[in-house]
Amino acid sequence: LVRDIGRQLEQVSEEDISVAERAAELCKCDQTTMMIGDTKLGELQGIIGGHYARLSGEPEEVAQAIAEHYRPTGPGDELPATVAGLLLSIADKLDNLAACYSPISWITWRRATGSVRHRPGPAIHTPCGGRRRQCWSC
Repeated sequence: LVRDIGRQLEQVSEEDISVAERAAELCKCDQTTMMIGDTKLGELQGIIGGHYARLSGEPEEVAQAIAEHYRPTGPGDELPATVAGLLLSIADKLDNLAACYSPISWITWRRATGSVRHRPGPAIHTPCGGRRRQCWSC
């Protein structure tokens, strides 16, 4: 999904797509640790994953994308600062939305507003042209 999103966006390099793909492979690993799991430290998801990635020898770009992929968690939250983090965050939120088969809940709504809010993030031009109604990121 990360690759497909990256190819649809202009000004996204193959390197950013590769970084986002590697981060996508690792970004949920922190949920299996005792640090995150079902504890009250759930708000550290992604942040802890970024630290684990660094300690495991992953490149800084991969660790940063992992740390950013939960952003934004809601309408007022900070956006991902890197292109790889942006790609991974969009893919993760779209994956979560696609997995929802029940009526829209508050969590689903927050994720949807986070996906739409990515638009003013890092400078990436979306090739929508005159098809505004067909492009969710405009």
